[in-house]
Amino acid sequence: MPDPLTIKQLQTLDIIKNYIAKHRVAPTLGEIAFLLDEKSTSTAQYLVGQLIVKGFIKHYPDKVRGLEIIEK
Repeated sequence: MPDPLTIKQLQTLDIIKNYIAKHRVAPTLGEIAFLLDEKSTSTAQYLVGQLIVKGFIKHYPDKVRGLEIIEK
């Protein structure tokens, strides 16, 4: 059984889902950091990385907004 998501990871996943629903593109790390009220994009990068490892999102490194939600 995979590790449960932390509150910050859930917030990050919700931000990505809502952003894609509204704008039809994924947010950048800077936008995720801003929406999480974080001063650094490294926090957003870490949280997104955890969501990738846990299988909730997919990352396409050759694209600027290369995040995709994996529906479970």
